[in-house]
Amino acid sequence: MPTTKKKPSKIVAKARTTSAPKEKSFSREGIPMYIGILLLVLGIILGFGFHALFFPPEIIVQPPAVPLGPEPIALDLTIVIHPDCKLCSNESSLELLLTEREKKANVTLVDATTPEGADLVQSLGIDSFPTTIVNTVEFKDADAALFATLQTKFSIVNNSLVLPEKDLMLQTKIPAGYMLKEIPGGVACELPENKVLVWEFGDLLGNATYNSLPSVSALLALNRDTNEIEYDFKYLYSSNSDSESVAIADACSKSFGVFETYHRGILERWHSLQLPTWNWVEQLAVAEKVGLEDLTGFQSCVEDQDPL
Repeated sequence: MPTTKKKPSKIVAKARTTSAPKEKSFSREGIPMYIGILLLVLGIILGFGFHALFFPPEIIVQPPAVPLGPEPIALDLTIVIHPDCKLCSNESSLELLLTEREKKANVTLVDATTPEGADLVQSLGIDSFPTTIVNTVEFKDADAALFATLQTKFSIVNNSLVLPEKDLMLQTKIPAGYMLKEIPGGVACELPENKVLVWEFGDLLGNATYNSLPSVSALLALNRDTNEIEYDFKYLYSSNSDSESVAIADACSKSFGVFETYHRGILERWHSLQLPTWNWVEQLAVAEKVGLEDLTGFQSCVEDQDPL
């Protein structure tokens, strides 16, 4: 049988040709969009630049204070003075007390020898200088607590609280830098010298105590002898004999270890009763008042030294 030869099949392997992706050409149609974006960015940058150039930011050196409460009311004080009685730094005890209580005060000084001052003296019954006058309504609005305390201790005339300085000092705890004395005519005024003694009593400043006051502490710390005490009391009481008796009583009380309490009792007793003289009988009464245990020994001490 004849053999039929098959023609070998031609397998043509076609090489795969992978063509690289065609790069997109820069479209002319997109140029306006690109230019627009560029101009927008440039405009924003230039806008901020010109604003910073012509409108610089405000420099705040100190931030504005935020008020914590209503502004305190400034209380108007009228102080009637006498030519022979000058106030130290033109301040009254009330002004110092208001300052301590963080209150404001506007002070007007009126000379008692002028027509205006003479009218105030007559209408308000002023008999000592300096005297502070304050409107009761304004005082109550400015410091109701202080007004409530002082109105029970001082007179109110024509809607004005009349505060003689010689009495006001006894009701406050502000250590005064000056003492009062009597001048001819019975007018009370202050001495120009600064002294360490104080007259102040009362409870207007809360927990402050007598012996903690700077001037009293200074007096006690110096541990003064009789002569030095006498010198201070001479200015305080304006009488050599009285100051000598007081100094003796102080010296005796110091020897009995009760100087602080007795010293305070002296001031309280003297000013509350306005004693015309100061003798050992009154000293004994004060010693009894402050609770001195050995009254007999104290009396003997005073009698032995009292020249009166």
